[in-house]
Amino acid sequence: MIAVIGDIHGCYHTLENLYGKISSYTSEIYSVGDLIDRGRHSKAVVQFCIDKNISPVRGNHEEMMVKSLDKHPSESPFGINLSFDMWQVNGGLETIRSYGDYDEYDPLKNFEYKLKEAGHHEFLMNLPLMIEIESIVITHAGIADGIHGDSVLWNRRPPKKLRQFQVFGHSPIIDAYYVENHFINIDAGCVYGRKLTAAVINPKTKEVLHIISEPLNEKDR
Repeated sequence: MIAVIGDIHGCYHTLENLYGKISSYTSEIYSVGDLIDRGRHSKAVVQFCIDKNISPVRGNHEEMMVKSLDKHPSESPFGINLSFDMWQVNGGLETIRSYGDYDEYDPLKNFEYKLKEAGHHEFLMNLPLMIEIESIVITHAGIADGIHGDSVLWNRRPPKKLRQFQVFGHSPIIDAYYVENHFINIDAGCVYGRKLTAAVINPKTKEVLHIISEPLNEKDR
């Protein structure tokens, strides 16, 4: 059995509680990405994933962070890092602050230093777009017709019927949406005041054995 956790978005205390529930079923745990941003405890979430050997795919929020760090201001119009501006207003500011004080003179350089100091830089910069385990394929936003490469980070189209069973998040819903032998969306909108959800799945048969949720912990508000 494997377990896959939905979008976490810095909700460390909720993640810790959910992990306590799913670890009784399996030690092989994955994540659909979006570990960071919006919530206040992104640094703690990343460290928890490293400590517990949770294997995430890259989410669109990790992608925004990576592009911010890769893009030099001189490559942008008027020397402005547009990728960084986009990331900050989409929850990146909370991630930066979780790693320490915001440096208003050079926030990105300071953040990169803090990321490396924490031992998180290589982990976050090298998250895969996709993880395949037997008959299961995990992406952040799902594979649909016409979706290729890093489009799986942003997809909003209905998931394509594949030979494999798709597990993804990205588009928040009230409860996990499960279609047998096709897909499950496990983004239950934790950071928006709802819950963090995980699916326990048999990777050979594609069967979802358990859907486990944890309400947003007050410490994560």
